[in-house]
Amino acid sequence: MLFSAFSIWCIICLLRHRRNNLLRAWGWLALCVTPGVIIQNISWLSGTAGMKIDLRDVFITLPYSWYVLSCGQSVIKVFEENVKNWTGHRTFTMIDNWPVFFALGFLQAVILSYVVARRLRAGRSLKDPMVISAGVFMCVNAILASSWNWAGT
Repeated sequence: MLFSAFSIWCIICLLRHRRNNLLRAWGWLALCVTPGVIIQNISWLSGTAGMKIDLRDVFITLPYSWYVLSCGQSVIKVFEENVKNWTGHRTFTMIDNWPVFFALGFLQAVILSYVVARRLRAGRSLKDPMVISAGVFMCVNAILASSWNWAGT
């Protein structure tokens, strides 16, 4: 929940052209995840993702969905392959081991935000190839992760 609130704040900073480049960078990356979140929630509403939820549940899961998809397939892959060795847990992997998932996702977000923030600090705009590449990575990463049933893994 806190992650989503922070991400929304950063998106507002991005859109209002605030001076803090790290917040703007985080906002840019969070905004790029939005297509994956939309795809996941539409597939959950329609039942094509192996689970069916109603519209009320979308609003309940949306903050968590946004966080999980911000981590994307890159974090999911590392997490799924290593979490049992790291924690000994395998049942309901994401839910039981959320601190590990959170740490991996946070590390990825900080690294990418730092890269984008440095480009913005250097006077580059959102049209900079490195900034666009980071955004495309986050978007594709989130879309690839949108079929992961994180609520029941």
